Amino acid sequence: MPAKNRQSKVNEVFAALVLTISLSIAGCGKSDVDTAALEKAFHAPPGAAPAQGQSPDQVSQVMLQALDAIKKNNYADGAQALQVLRSHPNLNADQLTAVQDAMAALQQQLVRRADAGDVRAKQTLEALRTMKR
Repeated sequence: MPAKNRQSKVNEVFAALVLTISLSIAGCGKSDVDTAALEKAFHAPPGAAPAQGQSPDQVSQVMLQALDAIKKNNYADGAQALQVLRSHPNLNADQLTAVQDAMAALQQQLVRRADAGDVRAKQTLEALRTMKR
């Protein structure tokens, strides 16, 4: 199976898993995951041209979905959006680092919640573990 098709299948399976628990960790209030670096990395200066083959609308839309989910403590949807961003071929080094750091912070928060007995956090962590690379 070509790598592109395999990645599509992986994304579909991940989406299905996350969809099952997408509202599981939704909450109100301030997120425990700092998104400042992620927001800064994806802020394009006025007049900046996107990288060749990169759709700024698509990348921006996914980044905004990730931020929205994380800020609402909906870590399952946030993780899914970060996974999509992480696999985008045209991210620059700062963007990729910011995505990786946000994913790490999100996973740390999930571990804290799982350790405190949050079943949904445990389910989300397990879904993430099965989908890693």
